[in-house]
Amino acid sequence: MRNSNRTTVTLDINSPVIIGFAVLSLAFLLLAYPFPGLRTFMSVRYISWLSPKMYLSFFTHPLMHADFAHFINNFLLIFALGPAVESRYGSSRLLFMMVVCAFVTGLFTALFYTRVIMCGASGILFMLIVLASYVNIRAGKIPVTAIAVLALFMGKEIAEGLFRQDNIAHWAHVVGGGCGAVFGFFFAGKKAR
Repeated sequence: MRNSNRTTVTLDINSPVIIGFAVLSLAFLLLAYPFPGLRTFMSVRYISWLSPKMYLSFFTHPLMHADFAHFINNFLLIFALGPAVESRYGSSRLLFMMVVCAFVTGLFTALFYTRVIMCGASGILFMLIVLASYVNIRAGKIPVTAIAVLALFMGKEIAEGLFRQDNIAHWAHVVGGGCGAVFGFFFAGKKAR
């Protein structure tokens, strides 16, 4: 007689917004190799305030990465933090926060860094880092760990932005973290919908 107590294992789409974001980003990265102009098209760079392409890039830049190393570095942490944040705040609210964060970091780049071309999801990643520190927040209480994350993160990114010359958009990290702090306080104590 056979044992019919088999356990079946299925894949669980536990974080549809984060998974969808990763799949779209990977697809655009792969498309950018045969079509290199796509990378420039999707990246934020100041053109003219009359250019619709510049405004579109405020929303598309997180979906494009410079190369596979850039993609992997961002998405390792996005996959680690995103599901908990999405579970806490809900998929629709997280998608809203990601779109707003992308717009704000894109606008900030166009306003203050007119000679820079920026792409990648690091602003959203740093928003998730800050939001993750608020996952267990309750109305009327600010976790000490959230304050520590903000202080250490902001201090490090501001110092590196001021004193390091590299190809890393430290201002996007700070702006993304700032978005996370605002969203964390605004949605404190509100459960996922």
